[in-house]
Amino acid sequence: ALLVGDDSLISSDLMKAYSASGTLHVLSVSGMHVGVIYLLIAFLFGKAERNKFLKHLYYPSVIVLIWLYAILSGSSASVIRSATMLSIVLMGKWINSRSHIYNSLALSMFIILCYDPFLITDNGFILSYLAVYGIVYMQPLVLQMYSPENKWVYKLWELTSVSIAAQALTAPVSLLFFGQFPNYFILANMIVIPISTIAIYLTILQVVVVPWDQIEYWVAFVNGKAISFVNEFVIQLTKVPGAVTNDVYIDVFQCIVAYIMIFSFTDWIEKRRYTSLVSTLICFVVLLAKSVVINFGF
Repeated sequence: ALLVGDDSLISSDLMKAYSASGTLHVLSVSGMHVGVIYLLIAFLFGKAERNKFLKHLYYPSVIVLIWLYAILSGSSASVIRSATMLSIVLMGKWINSRSHIYNSLALSMFIILCYDPFLITDNGFILSYLAVYGIVYMQPLVLQMYSPENKWVYKLWELTSVSIAAQALTAPVSLLFFGQFPNYFILANMIVIPISTIAIYLTILQVVVVPWDQIEYWVAFVNGKAISFVNEFVIQLTKVPGAVTNDVYIDVFQCIVAYIMIFSFTDWIEKRRYTSLVSTLICFVVLLAKSVVINFGF
């Protein structure tokens, strides 16, 4: 499941625990996995990128490897999005052109929808792009709210800010589709993402060292302990009171108003515009009034 997205042997209870903790993306191969694979390739062969002759072999090879991994992992919407975006960025670097992240995001969406227009209705496709947009747009703003001097605390806050930004932009659609919200998603992602990343690399290493039984045994042993720890952590976290808020369904109108409120509030944080603050408060009142109407049947 971690490496190629095959979750057929995972129990439904464990899947529900990951979903309730806001870390289900770890078990369904996503942009995080494509990024992990790319970082490994860059670490092993990155020197070729700086050679004016070898770079013409390096970039196309990396793009091919990324797409081979995307196909091997089942070609989910989030993986195709990540592979397309990364290919666009790498091609830009190959021809010495800096590609703007928003342009890459829009171009990858355009290419994917040209291939399959009906993906616009796919939950994974929608959530994937919203999460990436949230990270690109909101994460820098969240990050600058707190500036710890200790570099390890800063790294931890940086990881936390990514989770907050992604969750903020996906929350309204998640409530629209699934009607639940993981209240401890920050804590869950702080623990699960680093350890699962290590587990992905260990899983790759397991494949590499298969001919050497003793080495493979110890790699598998360490990997198994890491994955077991994450599984147990997620299960215990979802047993904590208030871990998840269920049955909070919203309609399309509320979803749209919620996004207007989020972007207005973000704009107010960034530029301190009075109109943005007013817009945020108006949206909040509208959502509150709509909730009262639904709950009390006015």
